[in-house]
Amino acid sequence: MKEKFNRQYIGIVIGLILPLIAIFMFFSVQYAGKVEFWEFVRLMFGIQSLGKLLSVCVLPNLIVFLTALKLDYLWAVRGVIIVTLVYATPAVILALIK
Repeated sequence: MKEKFNRQYIGIVIGLILPLIAIFMFFSVQYAGKVEFWEFVRLMFGIQSLGKLLSVCVLPNLIVFLTALKLDYLWAVRGVIIVTLVYATPAVILALIK
């Protein structure tokens, strides 16, 4: 069973999906019914908070990272790290643009 989930692409897929779910949940809790989703993204970009939002929404990857590390799924951990770096790059760039 371990070999089934200990794959790099599993970590990449989970690492890509969880931050998107987190962003959508944040939007649903805070802004649902008030603005459309893309208007929300433009608003976050306009007030220079899109990078901060990306940084916070990558936190679920930390849970997956620690769980996979504990279960010794090192290939899945590698996939999560790769995707987290992909998300971190625009977050850092957006944070530096002021």
